[in-house]
Amino acid sequence: MRCMPFPGLGWMLVWGALVSVQDDSPIPPTPFDRELLLELTADDPSLIDGRGPTQVVEYTAEFEGTLHVWTSSELDLSLRVEDASTTSLLAEDDDSGGGSTPYVRLEVERGQRVALFVAGSAGEGAVGELLLRLIAAPETAKTREAGAAARGTLDEVARLRADGDLASARDVLSAAVESLRDFGDVELSQVAADVFWDMGIEAHRLNSTDLRLEAWGRAHRHRERTLPEDHPDLLSARNNLAGSMHVVGDLAGARALREAVLAGYERTLPADHPDLLLARNNLANSMHQMGDLAGARALSEAVLAGYERTRPADHPDLLRARANLANSMSQMGDLAGACALEEAVLAGYERTLPADHPDLLRALANLAGLMSDMGDLAGARALFPPLCGGMRARVLASLSLAPRQARQTVAAEGQRLASVRFWSESAGSELRAAVFELTETMRLVAGEAARSLARFGTDPELAPILAEAASVRRAQGDLIAGVRQGDQDGESIAGELTRLSLERDRLEREASRRLTERGVVTRPVEVGALSNALAPSEVVVGYRRMAHWYDDETSGRVLSGPDHLLAHVLRADRSLSRVDLGPAAELEELVTEWRAALGAPLLRGVGLGDDDDLEADAGARLRERILDPVLVAAGDDVRRLFVCADDLAFLVPLEALPLDVDGDERVGDRVRLVSEVSFARLLATQSHVESEPSLLAFGGVDHDADGAAPEGFAAASAPIDDDGASDADATRESRGAIPERFQNLVQTRYEVETTARLFEDAFEVEPTLLTRKETTKAALFEAAGAKRFVHLATHGWFAPETVKSTEDAQPVAPGRALMTAEERVTGFAPMTLCGLALAGANGGRDPLGRVPGILTAEELCSLDLSQCELAVLSACETNVGIRRAGQGIQSLQAALYAAGARTSITSLWKVDDAATRRLFEVFYSNLWLEGMPKAEALWQAKTTLREEGHPPRDWAGWVMTGEPD
Repeated sequence: MRCMPFPGLGWMLVWGALVSVQDDSPIPPTPFDRELLLELTADDPSLIDGRGPTQVVEYTAEFEGTLHVWTSSELDLSLRVEDASTTSLLAEDDDSGGGSTPYVRLEVERGQRVALFVAGSAGEGAVGELLLRLIAAPETAKTREAGAAARGTLDEVARLRADGDLASARDVLSAAVESLRDFGDVELSQVAADVFWDMGIEAHRLNSTDLRLEAWGRAHRHRERTLPEDHPDLLSARNNLAGSMHVVGDLAGARALREAVLAGYERTLPADHPDLLLARNNLANSMHQMGDLAGARALSEAVLAGYERTRPADHPDLLRARANLANSMSQMGDLAGACALEEAVLAGYERTLPADHPDLLRALANLAGLMSDMGDLAGARALFPPLCGGMRARVLASLSLAPRQARQTVAAEGQRLASVRFWSESAGSELRAAVFELTETMRLVAGEAARSLARFGTDPELAPILAEAASVRRAQGDLIAGVRQGDQDGESIAGELTRLSLERDRLEREASRRLTERGVVTRPVEVGALSNALAPSEVVVGYRRMAHWYDDETSGRVLSGPDHLLAHVLRADRSLSRVDLGPAAELEELVTEWRAALGAPLLRGVGLGDDDDLEADAGARLRERILDPVLVAAGDDVRRLFVCADDLAFLVPLEALPLDVDGDERVGDRVRLVSEVSFARLLATQSHVESEPSLLAFGGVDHDADGAAPEGFAAASAPIDDDGASDADATRESRGAIPERFQNLVQTRYEVETTARLFEDAFEVEPTLLTRKETTKAALFEAAGAKRFVHLATHGWFAPETVKSTEDAQPVAPGRALMTAEERVTGFAPMTLCGLALAGANGGRDPLGRVPGILTAEELCSLDLSQCELAVLSACETNVGIRRAGQGIQSLQAALYAAGARTSITSLWKVDDAATRRLFEVFYSNLWLEGMPKAEALWQAKTTLREEGHPPRDWAGWVMTGEPD
């Protein structure tokens, strides 16, 4: 269903809390208003050429301002207004008030006399009663001054909007609306009403729901008082206000206004007028949302009939009308009728749209669903290959966009992917393979979009564009890092973030376009190519959280239920299995329980401690649900799993799950697991050349290097005690408080110094060692380039959960729609909501508004790790909920991958500093001195800590992503 837009403006639906609309009580009349009951008789003279009996009324304006004059009658009337002193014509009309209602609007001065001539038609039947209304909209010098000042701000708002400074534009408009609203007697002022109307237009362009409701609500009240019931301006005001009310969920209020709009158009417009058809469509939308399916269907049938008479066969309006009617028919149980309409819709789109157009994909999915509901499974399955092919083409085409836009395109296909997955359950292996290929191609595109740009960071043509984009990215990071704990959705910086995001998109889209023109392309995931890349004992596993569709026995319909976690398992022999691991919420509880038993809870608070039996039991229950079914599908001969995780699966180090009740044996003792950002690495031809040994060891960060603490960073660490106690003194209990500062981690300095010493012993090459005040963002970017090994030891930073992410779960309620384009920008991308705390992190914003001590994952993508064999983040602790934690871990891994690192090691929780130091001492000895492959070196280091008596919390959280050898 569509909403009727203000002419020339695209209507954008938003999520939002209910906003109270303006007081809908009538504006009281003024002393200057008049209502006169007149009667035209055959004896009245004809005073207007071509007209019949005429009545004359003289009116003296006792105010300065606007006079609205109109009539109410069944007669065919004409209205003429003259200056009573000069007899000069001021205005005349016969039907501009709607239908046959004459209406004129006059600007009058105090004491001015006007003569009003009301005439009937010539000939018989031109006699009878009529009501003449004179409605005053008085002005004062102050109301004119206030209106002029407010209108002046509209020019400033338009200029700021054109410059992309949406935050300032909103601020200026909000202040102007408030100032004009609070001015005395403003509700009577025509000047103010006209300005409020234009303010509503600007608020619409700025996508400010509150301001739009405020401004258009006031303009509507004024027009209701001064205009005839069917005047086009009043109907337009009702229409726009109804659209705004619908957006915020006031369905009943929107429906009432839309009913009034439709009634007015039905009285005044021809049967198939576009405005009338669109008004019916809008009311049908409200009725459908409120559950009045029969009423919605009747209106939709009328809309379709009108478009069939007035539009060409494949016109978009006609096709959308068919789809809307099919939706109502389907929900009312008329599946055959709905199916016939959807077939016509699909045929029209196939003739007019490319294969990857979203309208065509939607039509394919809708028709497949209807066929499935009708039992025509063969017909439904026949639609899935073109549907999957179109979705894949759409996802791959997004690589020519900016990375954020590519990820957004991928995310937008998630719901459609869930429907295809459901319908493929009972289909053959070919369709299941297509769903797997589509799922993993979507994941690949989300990861490769940024990495493909990073690979060309030194290209002479692209380097200036990408450098400017990196500068914008840093400005974004500074804004987000400075959001105070508890700020609601970062509203104070949303406009500036929108501007920066759009500017960055423009730059990165240009770079991506140029790469596409050069023929730099990313190939999709295909079962054959991926299985060919595997050794006989290797298996690919792709975890994916997905909306779960199911057959409802009561209604006989396919319904959407709580999300499930799925796993696709691909063997080297090309056999593909799909495993439904069950409701994601149940698995989240198991993850939470195991993390708590480890002593590494997700949220702030105290873990359950070092109870080996409790940890082993919780871990075994989690393994039975999330891994055992996968291992069964993988087969007895599996020795290595390449795993792409998703959502909650990011938070589980699968190889650390216990295999026995004592926890003595772990999954990693039998099977090696390799984490992947996507399966692109397995599909790529390995052509890199090992560089000379070099190391950047970066740790022992002085977070206080720049002085005072920031206001409200969501620091992922315990607060510093006032007595200056070291990190060794921090108790678990202290972590339950909301931290105000990043704690200096003394052990991380020893960790990087030990790492540097081991490197020098192994290669006889002096490493680059940065500690304390040297650990700045600028120093990191300068030193990391061309390094083969990078080891970063510091705190992780995570934005508070009050700052929403585009991947956070969104509520679904009647009258609510999808995020707007702006919310997809300022509903921050997950990679902007996590990062690292560097020197100066406790210093807050500098005089230029920057936060130099916070490096977001987005900024981390700009780090030059193109020569990096291994990057280690000895950093992370989430202290946020499961969804946000999964996004954060995924983002840090993806950022290192995008920056060019071939392998990375990240931590899933804050690990004891002494244990971390010991683990990496053993790991690097295994890697550099013993020559072990990277994955084996890490597992043996974990085994060493286990043998030395360290609990799983101290070693299990380290995850390797990328090349294992």
